[in-house]
Amino acid sequence: MIAVDPTGRAQEFRAEIVIVGSGAGGSSAARTLAAAGCDVLLREAGEHHDPATFDQREETMLPRLYAGGGAQTTADQAIVVMSGRGLGGSTLHNTALCVPPPPAILDRFDREAGLPGGRAAVDAAVADVLLRFGARPMLAADENRSNRLLRAGAERLGLSYESPLHNREVCDRCGFCILGCAYNRKRHAVFAFLEEAVSPLPGCPPPAAQSVRSDGGCGAGLRPKAAVPFWKKIAC
Repeated sequence: MIAVDPTGRAQEFRAEIVIVGSGAGGSSAARTLAAAGCDVLLREAGEHHDPATFDQREETMLPRLYAGGGAQTTADQAIVVMSGRGLGGSTLHNTALCVPPPPAILDRFDREAGLPGGRAAVDAAVADVLLRFGARPMLAADENRSNRLLRAGAERLGLSYESPLHNREVCDRCGFCILGCAYNRKRHAVFAFLEEAVSPLPGCPPPAAQSVRSDGGCGAGLRPKAAVPFWKKIAC
């Protein structure tokens, strides 16, 4: 694979495994494989976005953070598929809610098809993901008036409700989660899984990270033990 660095110089990189997409799935797979000793190249069509440039305006943020500018649909155009475009994928623009798989669903999957590694292994993996994303219960102060009215209505009607976990740290409560967090308070996949790719491991030299090209995608090279990253525009 050929990568172009910020000076315009092309370099060739070889890896045992190439992962396309840096969202929750791609990032976690890249981190797990790299930790197991594999050379991994993670490809992303979008940019490595700087939260300081998020202006909370739909006309600028939708084209930057969403595939198809947020207008991507299924083949029959019946359902809008709001896929992320940028390092971290859809975790960049989600609403910061963390909902683990319901136990009843996992039980059914295990019973009918068998879960990889068994139920205990899946439960451990879910717990690890929630920990990495910094998922935590919402406080009363995190609920706005709409949330409180919904809760009161459910209680009055005798309906069950649940306050999901969230992955925001000292949330500013601006309400612009789906346009990217300009305050960088959301712990998305870059923090959860790729932090180690931009931090030297004990006994290793500091990583020589390079800037992302603003006119193209980016990639991260995750090397076992060294964990030295490469942020570059990718060309096949």
